[in-house]
Amino acid sequence: MDIEQISAELRPRRPWEAIDLGISLCRRHLGKVLLLWSLSVLPIIALFSVLLWPNYLLLCILIWWLKPLFDRIPLFYLSRALFGSAPTLREFFRALPRLLTRQAFNALVMGRFSLTRSSVMPIKELEGLTGNSYLQRRYALMQSGGGQALWFLAICLFLWFFFTYALVLFASAAMPAVAPPTPTDTFAVLFEFLETGTVALAPMKVFGLLCAWVIALTFTEILYVAGGFGIYLNARTALEGWDVELTFRRIANRLRRLQSGSIVPVLAASLIFTLLPSNANARSARDRPGEVIERVLEHEDFEIHTRTEKRRIREDAREPGYADSFSFLAGLGQFLFWFLVATLLTFLVVLIYRNRHFFGSRESTSPEEKSQARTLLGMPITAESLPEDIVSAARQAWNENRKKEALSLLYRGALSWLVESAHSPIRESDTEIDCLAHARSNPAAQGYFRYIEMLTGIWVELAYGHLEPDQDTMEQLLQHWPFKGEVPHG
Repeated sequence: MDIEQISAELRPRRPWEAIDLGISLCRRHLGKVLLLWSLSVLPIIALFSVLLWPNYLLLCILIWWLKPLFDRIPLFYLSRALFGSAPTLREFFRALPRLLTRQAFNALVMGRFSLTRSSVMPIKELEGLTGNSYLQRRYALMQSGGGQALWFLAICLFLWFFFTYALVLFASAAMPAVAPPTPTDTFAVLFEFLETGTVALAPMKVFGLLCAWVIALTFTEILYVAGGFGIYLNARTALEGWDVELTFRRIANRLRRLQSGSIVPVLAASLIFTLLPSNANARSARDRPGEVIERVLEHEDFEIHTRTEKRRIREDAREPGYADSFSFLAGLGQFLFWFLVATLLTFLVVLIYRNRHFFGSRESTSPEEKSQARTLLGMPITAESLPEDIVSAARQAWNENRKKEALSLLYRGALSWLVESAHSPIRESDTEIDCLAHARSNPAAQGYFRYIEMLTGIWVELAYGHLEPDQDTMEQLLQHWPFKGEVPHG
């Protein structure tokens, strides 16, 4: 790689300027890049389409998964065209098998979900680094432009789907008999496609949609590779001082050309002695050293490159296309950012609205509103679901060896009294421990708390531990039932 043959101006740039440099390079060689893409990638996609038709879902996933291999083709051409050695068709087809197979497993598995793939891919493809050397090189180069590479990926994904939908609308406009799809229809078809792998469309319409998707993929993927290559070039320029090295090489070449001819030093000496100023002129030159310094500093070798806003305005004025392209990318990035923010806020508002009951104040509700529980622990506790004489019904169930039912009648009766007579704020989601805590904190239940505590313990042992109480314990619960005549009935 000879940096003297580079066809771009080497200087440190800001990350978005570096992306614009890559896009400008791609725009200059777009015809050749599209030709190589059409001769290599599109036949592969066509072959997969024939083999996998009509399994659209698998086909789209496969094309998306192979994108890291397809990205090597525009990078192969742009990296060589930048240094004045653009490959011919014969050279390209000779290198194509190696481009598509070299480290394919690493590209499709280990590095497939890399969010900075376009800017770090040249490290492997052009420098040939792997392992720890690759990781160290990647860390060093991504210190400048890594964040912008993530934003550029988001922009390219947005453009991919935007251009697909735009091509579909254009095709619909060219066929008046077909109504143009709305965004709602498009998303409905997309969800159906992702869920079932098939869509309720004619095969020709599916084929047209796939063609629009592939065409949009072609342009956005080439744009993505070019922008990442610009970030890579800018990082190497800043890290390795390519601009300084190139300046010194030009000075050295100029000096070698001056020393290459034998007549040149003689003529130079003769000219110096001929034009040598007189004493008066020399004295005048010594009296005006500032003018001599200014003439020396005006030479191109002493040109100072700055990164101030003032120089950037002059550069924009010198290159009108740069300002338009950069402002477009900046505006698009700003639009995408605010679109994501609005989507996130909408999602949060909907989430809060759907779960608004979690934000209700318990203290703001009246006791009647708090005591609306009709079922607890899967058992009905309303007065209508209980017998009028709970103790007699429980004793009869106990004598008939329905011990769990007998104990549940007593426990349900106690809970019914807590909810409807003592107005305890018990909810249907409360557990036995929660109900016991409500009874402890309720002043109206203080005289009944010991019985409720004993009943709760025996019920928990039977319901969860399958430990049945003995006859004496059950008789004690029946004889000391404290809610006689206090459980309301409808």
